[in-house]
Amino acid sequence: MSPKHTESEVPGGDERRGRPRPDPRIFLVQDDQDLRESMLRILRRLNFQVRACPDAESAIPCLDDGPFDLLITELWLPGMTGLELVRQARLLQSDLPSLILTASPHQDLPKNLESLGIRGVLAKPVLRADLLRAIIEAIDPIAVL
Repeated sequence: MSPKHTESEVPGGDERRGRPRPDPRIFLVQDDQDLRESMLRILRRLNFQVRACPDAESAIPCLDDGPFDLLITELWLPGMTGLELVRQARLLQSDLPSLILTASPHQDLPKNLESLGIRGVLAKPVLRADLLRAIIEAIDPIAVL
């Protein structure tokens, strides 16, 4: 699959949000600066539009810059967990899917991740192929059938 997405491949790129968007918009919240910059480079090379913030406190006001097609957030952020950030984001955009990043993917996570719009949990360090696969599954689950 080509990393360049066409309008028809992007959910919400047409009538759902009322305007075409050829490249999905991803909102990345990661407190580790090196990882955040690395993910930004990867995502932009894959032609995603990316908005990034270093913590939940700075992320909350940036949610108004949406709509976004996907939220990718660290599980443990200063001041607020990634799960709390997902809940806040869904108050503004109820259909926003999310991916959670964590160094400990086997820790106790709530059983209701799907009801929170969380489409996956990625273990750090994240391989580029795994990241792309998770993004496609999260924003366009029909494409992976």
